[in-house]
Formats: sequence, C-alpha cells, structure tokens
Amino acid sequence: MATGMMPGSLRALSATDVLRAWELGQRQHAVERMLTLLRLSSGVPRGRLAGLPIGQRDALLLFLREITLGSRLESSARCPQCSQLVEMRFDAADIRLSGYPDLQLLAHTDNQAGALDQHSPISGEFGAYRLIYRLPDSDDLAAIINAQSVDEAQRTLLSRCVLEARMEDSPVDPDDLPSDVLAWLGERIAQADPQGDILLDLNCPNCSYSWQAIFDISTFFWREIAALSKRLLQDVHTLAAAYGWSEEYILNMTAVRRQAYLEMVLG
Repeated sequence: MATGMMPGSLRALSATDVLRAWELGQRQHAVERMLTLLRLSSGVPRGRLAGLPIGQRDALLLFLREITLGSRLESSARCPQCSQLVEMRFDAADIRLSGYPDLQLLAHTDNQAGALDQHSPISGEFGAYRLIYRLPDSDDLAAIINAQSVDEAQRTLLSRCVLEARMEDSPVDPDDLPSDVLAWLGERIAQADPQGDILLDLNCPNCSYSWQAIFDISTFFWREIAALSKRLLQDVHTLAAAYGWSEEYILNMTAVRRQAYLEMVLG
C-alpha cells in the first residue's frame, strides 16, 4: 500500500488545539469540523483545505489522527443479519490508499501557479455522453448536508462535479443528466479517489455473516475529539480545584505529568 509523501507541515494536535476544535465545532457542521482540525494542525487556509479532493483530505485526517492519538483504531458495527455488535481493530496503514497533498505548497495562498491543482479535470465517455468532471471536495459535501434524500444528495454532489457535459454535439445541463450516466460518473469518481470511500470487510462471529461496512474517518475522528475534550475539561476542573492552576497551565502540561497529578489528587 503506497503511503505517498508525508505531510511535513502537519503536526499533532495539542490539548489546547483539541479543546479549541471542539469548542468551534459546536457551531459547525460535520464537514467544517474536519477543516478546522486540519487548519489548526497545518496552518493552511480553510479555502485551500476545502478544495482538496475528499480522498486527499481523508488521507490527511487519517495521518493527523495517527500522530495525535496513535495508529491503532478501534470501532464497531452491527451485523445486518443478527444485530450482533462486531468489534473492529486495525491500523491506520491498513486503510491508507492514497498520497498526501503538498501542504507547504497549499499554504502559499499568493502563489496560485505553484499550488496543487486541486480540481484537475477528468474526461470520459458513457454511450453518447461525453463528460469533463472533477473530484468532489469538502465544499461539495457541505452543499448536500441538508439534502432530503440519498438520491437528492447523490445527484446534487455528482452534478456539481460536472464541468461540461455533451450528448454527441449538444451541450447538456449537468442537472439533466440521466441516472445511468450519473451512476457511471459515481463509479469513475470512486475509482479515481479510493481514499474517500473506504470499505472494511467484516465477519460476524455469531452468525458467520460477511459484509462490507463504510469507514468514515471524519465521523470516527470527531467522536474521539469530542470524548477527549470532555476528559480534558474534567482534568482541568479537578486540577484547578485542587491546586488553583489555570486552564492554560494545566493544558500545557504533558499528558504524562497531568495524569501523575490526577492520580495524586484522586488517590
């Protein structure tokens, strides 16, 4: 599995970063929360991060999770057949499929020519239709958050990615593309950006049923950020009450030192 180049300007989130992201995230939708995490870690402007194809964004999130909380991931899923809770344990390297964008180039907002071409057009043909399209990004995902159905979300997402559509020699409005053309486009996008659609092979130990489950790093990582934030707030409350220290002082401690003080306070 190719890991691509390492995003050298991405650093682990500090305790202060985690709480700041969690605080901002209370007023943000799920897509914006992920951009906040990456912005706090990298210093790259929001607009540049939002323009990354979803697979590249998710590769960065996976690496950020790895350097902040470790490479081992644990989750669970319900068996579709018997409802047994199936535990999943795997390593970040097991689901890393695509390379990282060059964050140092992305950081230079005044150098459009040197920045990564985030929306490189792709062309393809399906029957009488010829499409020029790009890979979806975070702004595209944000645009479908309030969609009323899965079908509406998929159609809106895919039509946003179409830069030009023609049937033979006649231009076609992307919103008017037939369902089979959009289905073909969805498959082409998934093939071109596999990191954005990670499937895990699961087997139920109770009934032996096998299936595939989607692993969404953004949902998974945010749950961890929210849980860690609540633990950090409890740590601050406990140590501030015991020693009179400020939140800043407590959060700037290493996790090892903070835990040592907590053990002394809690006995």
